[in-house]
Amino acid sequence: MVQDNFVYKHIRFIDKGEEYIYAERVMLIALDQIESWLKNRGLQLVQVFGNYQLDTYCPNTSPRMIIIAEKN
Repeated sequence: MVQDNFVYKHIRFIDKGEEYIYAERVMLIALDQIESWLKNRGLQLVQVFGNYQLDTYCPNTSPRMIIIAEKN
């Protein structure tokens, strides 16, 4: 569920007969905002990937944003 710029997830699984339940909240942040935060902290954006296979990031279709940054 997406609400107030957050993605809310409930995760439930069973391992070795024991049930685990977690709630997760992830803030949706635009790339330009992250780049500004990095710059203000002395970091430079090097690369952005859109998934764990390191494909190009696309804001409308990528399932995640993976950022590589380095200290200036």
